[in-house]
Amino acid sequence: MPGPFPTHETLDTKTTSDWSCGLTNYRGDHPAIEMSSMIDQLSIWESIFTNCMSGNIIVKDGAGLVESNGIVGSGLEEVHIEIMTPNMSDEKTSNLEKVFKIDSISQGVKNPKYTGYHIGISSPYALINNMSKISRSFMKMTASEIVEYVGTNIMEFGGFLWTDFTVSPSMHEKQIVVPNWNPFQLINFLAKNSVSEKGESNYVFFENNDGFKFVT
Repeated sequence: MPGPFPTHETLDTKTTSDWSCGLTNYRGDHPAIEMSSMIDQLSIWESIFTNCMSGNIIVKDGAGLVESNGIVGSGLEEVHIEIMTPNMSDEKTSNLEKVFKIDSISQGVKNPKYTGYHIGISSPYALINNMSKISRSFMKMTASEIVEYVGTNIMEFGGFLWTDFTVSPSMHEKQIVVPNWNPFQLINFLAKNSVSEKGESNYVFFENNDGFKFVT
């Protein structure tokens, strides 16, 4: 028999959560523009099978915000999203707080009241990875040491935009020449060809709300 569990209507985050979405335009104007009132749908994805978090925002813009701020999805605009939802004691706990870059925007669909847009967002580090190349050799370094070097010195995890970076130590020193790869290409290669100090293989490299992880 089913237990005495309560039933719920479809979750409406606008009424059950405290959340905000602040837009910083390409000029870097401050304070950020609060745009949550015009957001119709907000989707954010994290997965151990992708290196970075990403998402999509559906906007009903009746105030000309997109045009007045010149949003074109160039990666220069960013949104700061914070979502706080109730836990079992009805207190608010921060479930997600993250900065994303706007990397795409659909053509506006107009109606008499507003213009609808689909705005694509992704981790700022996805853009850094796409603009970075590694052409050098790594000698007598374990995979985890190489990953720590790349994360600290090239991706700058913990630098201009703070993010935690967790690396599980690996065994066996490597000698590898990197042929003009993106940082994530190198890290994913090492994830497939490394064994942890505990003897576990099959590393994964991904981003979640806590930060980036290179772990088994």
